[in-house]
Amino acid sequence: ASPSPVTFLPSGIAVVATSSGTGMGDSIITLNTPAMIPVTQTAPLTLTLRSKFTQAGADFVTTPIVLPSTPFTPIEGAISAASSTPGSSVPTAPGGNLIAAQARDGRIFILDEELTTPLHVTAPVPGIGGYRPAGLSSWVDNTGQRWLLSTTATSVIAYKLTVNGHTASLSEGWSLTGLQAPLAPIIVNGVVF
Repeated sequence: ASPSPVTFLPSGIAVVATSSGTGMGDSIITLNTPAMIPVTQTAPLTLTLRSKFTQAGADFVTTPIVLPSTPFTPIEGAISAASSTPGSSVPTAPGGNLIAAQARDGRIFILDEELTTPLHVTAPVPGIGGYRPAGLSSWVDNTGQRWLLSTTATSVIAYKLTVNGHTASLSEGWSLTGLQAPLAPIIVNGVVF
């Protein structure tokens, strides 16, 4: 299976997605990483399997992204105020952080750190054809709302992430259409490029 580039949870645990291209072995994997070792040490770096979620036929094509449970926000107190509100959109899932990964058919999987049953899976993107989603991006707006960006062959879609206990949901907030094979969106100072 082909692994994605590695991303890390705040605890240092590595997260990687695999894609076999055959529908077998399509997984999100977390790996325990050893404590930082001196550069001069020649011992091999050993990673051990922590947890694994496999979805046959998912064909994960994007690097997983970590959605921290306590994201940065430019407005003091926005997160603490939002997190005390019932039904808050600030991620507070068990394990603390969430992981998002995207399949070739456009489905977005939201998982907790333990990689148990997905908290949410979006529907496949209709008419995706040979387009390969370019990558996921995320940010938290000044109200504490977590957003997740995805691409289709002709658009960028922004989803609102809502987490309530052991459940999560993504709902479309807005989209930019009329594009041709957009690259992965990036966010700088609250502006999507």
